[in-house]
Amino acid sequence: MAEKFLVLFCSVYGLMLLFSVTVSGLKPTKDMVREWANRLGTNGSSFMDGNAGVKSLTQAYENFTYATTERINGVDVLKKMKKEMEVFFRNKSSSLKKLVKKAEEAYCKYKYDKNLKISEIDYPNSKDLDKYLNKSGIKLEYNSTFRSEISFNRSVIHVPTDVFDGASKIVNGIEWTSALESVFEGNRHEDPSLSWQYFGSDEGFMRTYPARHWDITNENNVDLFDARKRPCLCGSEILVYIQGATSPKNIIILIDASGSMHGVPMRIAKLSAQNLIDTFGDNDFFNVVYFNVEATVLCCEKEGPILLQATKKNKIFVKEELKKIADKDVAVWEKGMKKAFDLLEKANNFAKCQEAIMVLSDGTTSSLLELFAELNPDKKVRVFTFAVGPSAESTEALRNMACNNRGYFTRIQSVGAVREVSESYIRVLTRPMAMAPEANTTDHTVWTSVYLDALGLGMMVTGTLPVFHRKESAINCSEKGGMEAEEKREDHFLGVMGADVPLKYLKDFMLRPLVGLSGYMFAVNNNGMIIFHPRLKTVYGYLQDPPGVDLVDVETSVTGAEVQELRKAMIDKVPITADGPSHNGSSHKEFEVYDLSFDELRMTKRTMNYYFGGLEGTSFSLGIATPLLGYKYNLPEYTETEVIDKLHSELKETNKDIQIERWPYCRNVVLAEKTPLEQLINETESRDTKLCNNSELLTGLLVDLNVTARLPSVWKSKARPGVNDVFVRTYWGLHRSHSGSKDKRNSSSEDDIFRRVFGSQIPPASIIYTTKYLAAKSDENITSVFAYKRIYRNKFPAAILGYEMDMKAFVDTHIVKNTECQSEGSACDISCDRTGKNDYEGLYCYLVDENGFVVAGNDESSAGKFFGRVDAPVMRQLIRSNEENGSGIYNKVVLTDFQAVCQVKGGVNSGGVSFLLKVVAIFQFVQAAANSVIGACAWKKERRTSKTGGCTQITIYPLGSVIRPLKNRAQHYKTPLMYAYKTEFHAANANVYQYIHFHRRFGFSSSWIFAESGATTEATDDIPKNISCIRNITTYYADQGNVTLNGVTSCGDCSREHFVASVRHSNVYLVVINATCGKCDEIDREMGVPGEPRENIL
Repeated sequence: MAEKFLVLFCSVYGLMLLFSVTVSGLKPTKDMVREWANRLGTNGSSFMDGNAGVKSLTQAYENFTYATTERINGVDVLKKMKKEMEVFFRNKSSSLKKLVKKAEEAYCKYKYDKNLKISEIDYPNSKDLDKYLNKSGIKLEYNSTFRSEISFNRSVIHVPTDVFDGASKIVNGIEWTSALESVFEGNRHEDPSLSWQYFGSDEGFMRTYPARHWDITNENNVDLFDARKRPCLCGSEILVYIQGATSPKNIIILIDASGSMHGVPMRIAKLSAQNLIDTFGDNDFFNVVYFNVEATVLCCEKEGPILLQATKKNKIFVKEELKKIADKDVAVWEKGMKKAFDLLEKANNFAKCQEAIMVLSDGTTSSLLELFAELNPDKKVRVFTFAVGPSAESTEALRNMACNNRGYFTRIQSVGAVREVSESYIRVLTRPMAMAPEANTTDHTVWTSVYLDALGLGMMVTGTLPVFHRKESAINCSEKGGMEAEEKREDHFLGVMGADVPLKYLKDFMLRPLVGLSGYMFAVNNNGMIIFHPRLKTVYGYLQDPPGVDLVDVETSVTGAEVQELRKAMIDKVPITADGPSHNGSSHKEFEVYDLSFDELRMTKRTMNYYFGGLEGTSFSLGIATPLLGYKYNLPEYTETEVIDKLHSELKETNKDIQIERWPYCRNVVLAEKTPLEQLINETESRDTKLCNNSELLTGLLVDLNVTARLPSVWKSKARPGVNDVFVRTYWGLHRSHSGSKDKRNSSSEDDIFRRVFGSQIPPASIIYTTKYLAAKSDENITSVFAYKRIYRNKFPAAILGYEMDMKAFVDTHIVKNTECQSEGSACDISCDRTGKNDYEGLYCYLVDENGFVVAGNDESSAGKFFGRVDAPVMRQLIRSNEENGSGIYNKVVLTDFQAVCQVKGGVNSGGVSFLLKVVAIFQFVQAAANSVIGACAWKKERRTSKTGGCTQITIYPLGSVIRPLKNRAQHYKTPLMYAYKTEFHAANANVYQYIHFHRRFGFSSSWIFAESGATTEATDDIPKNISCIRNITTYYADQGNVTLNGVTSCGDCSREHFVASVRHSNVYLVVINATCGKCDEIDREMGVPGEPRENIL
């Protein structure tokens, strides 16, 4: 009986509830929501027109008949930008050549004094600079260009901690390089855009201009920097001195994996192998073989290239694979060595200038004389041997292997000595290059890969040239008594000269209006690695490798193959290569891409045009990408000089009411410390067409000044309740606003706003609504909404008009008011007004944009968030399962970010230091240099020292034992120029990821260790560490214009109905959800949220 009564009660209650909902009008319909959306669109357009002055500005552009409009040719734009950038690089090269000439002359004329004391010379020690400043009276002053306290009156010296600054070579080196002071200063006066200039000696000291304190920022407060063999703490370039000292090379690391290697020897061997791998540059190829009773290739023997190109990704992978090597059984040396030679023989790449095998073992009694006679009769392959750990067997056989095959034998007695492992092999590999013709080493400045400046100047590249002392020029040189015999008698390397170029300088050559405001500029090197690109991320914190970002990592075509073709074509355009560009080819490609916004929040599917060509004097290829090229104005009644004169006059008259972009209207605008407007007024005063040579930008700015002149008076005549500001940003870089503020761009960058608004594929007359993006953990409530309207002149984009409106006023005006009843009836109880309602009453209404972000909502807390975080069940229904014909609105695109940085605890002690990241990059002066040097890669027999027969034993000690000078310390590097070489597009260039899928995250297992035992490699659990990792970036985009949908979703145990309709003349959708179940803000972790990339475990 009770059960029947309960069923009857529930049925009656349900009918009553349904009746009450229907009668009271609390249930919206699909048609009703469609009507609301149309009304919102129509009234929104009227609101924009009435408040921002759309008709007034549109008419002003149409009535400006003095100017004609001309479409731009992409190849011409590229040539114009290329020409300016080539002049820029040429000036830097000229500065470097002056320094090199002065250095070689100064060394030649300098009389070496083996008894010279440190107290007898001018020694501005950058690590103890205050004492020197007090004595000399020189003062450091803050400079905004260098973002630090500096002095242009002096250069400073840095000597590594493990190099005795009182040693004769160091003292004499500091003394003779003081002659560079005058050239440093002269270069700065001739080229104000020069950043850091410096000379790095092969003895270890470094002279840097301008002067500044040396910063030590590692947690141990110990200076461990040595530009010849150390990475910076900020992790930009790894042992680039070594990369700069040698030509492209093929290397096999051969590891003894027999049972006698168990424990410390194997540990040292693995760390040494990792260190060696870190010294390889992008032009090098390598692999690892380990052997006991059998010889095994560590990577890709069956399913990939024989040798791997030493890209960042490949090096990370191989270093991880090294950890798997296990020691067992006995060592059969013949099998290991045969496998190593076999790999070098089969290698199909163009890095064969030098070939070497690097052996890591605790010792052997096998001399392998017959085997070497068979496999290496002409000794073309050098063999370097490293005796690791306490020797279990005799090391004489290892020494003989090296001596008989033009290599070096080295002892690595402890873990702490691993950091010195590169010292022996680099010395030998520099010999052929030291004897190259002088013209080959100085004709071309070599530009490094991109890296992060430790001083806060952002990402940069460094131009470098080697400095040599050659015996043919030594006839008239001063006495070098006290120096080693070889250095007096033979050609030898003195060091590297370097000059930095922050990437922000290169980006400022971008002629944005000509390229198109949705376009961008980028460059790659001869290996297809990014030099600059809007999606190249600035890495923060310690990372052991440089960015190493490939073009295919930042450009994503819809079908996948086109970016690889673009990469190859751009490499072929690199001007400094072994044989020149392989063919002229087309400098234009067009294909469909997924265009990711630079903040990685938004995605657009569009057709992109790429124009590209080589930068003369560099190993770079410059490109521009744009969906639609720009245009230019012509003023037939004005000459270029008259345009400059009139622009100057009008800028002076209106300078308090406007702002302009930092674009290259004139040469010095982008580099000036003043505001762009102040600098442009100064520059145009001269009426110099050579100084202000970008006439298209100047003419466009002049047109915009005149056309928008009446806008402020139009704005003043209107009352705008709830509107905080009204503004205009023109195509040619002019800003005006009613409030007088510089611009209104919400939280996005200026470039992204232009790219998004003018690059939007919704109809031209539409309004684009947006607001600040809120991260998931933010408790902030958005207080305003931005609306943008595109203005056109003869179908060419002319300006963006917009307003900023208070959030509450926007919701009331655009959402609540437009959903109110327009006539009497029961349906008048339905609207988006939530006044007086609890969480389970009424409707939740949202305006969601084309990428799934809430622009505004009637719940106060949803604006700025991804809609999937506001209501995941509804968002799931709005995601299309199939881009072509699936139901829903949004297409989901997941991209892989190979530049990601993950923070973890329990990192390893890095032991690096930060200052002058660029100093490390000095020594990468050849990473992309010119293999075009005739015959540079041909193998030559070098002269051998008579005392040792070409073979020297080096014993490597831990750092702590060499802070004082050592009598038996090995001679320092002799590093000539390596020649640039173009990596051909073949299988060997591919990253190992294309061949092997492995299931673990990437990270750095160890860094430099300065003690004897395993305790020094323990993680510091309480200090977070940055490691390179891979993350998935999830984005959404809608490409449907007229949409009306409805559906039912569950929220917990409750079901509710929702409706979606596209808002006419806009980029947003009106989403209406019945509040029956309350707010459903549960998190769907599988959905993927823009702005919250997830780590990808391959």
